[in-house]
Amino acid sequence: KAPNFPLDLAAIDAPSING
Repeated sequence: KAPNFPLDLAAIDAPSING
């Protein structure tokens, strides 16, 4: 899941920042 780490973080950060 190393190569997917950055992508996963962005996908999880998107909804977090969107509220």
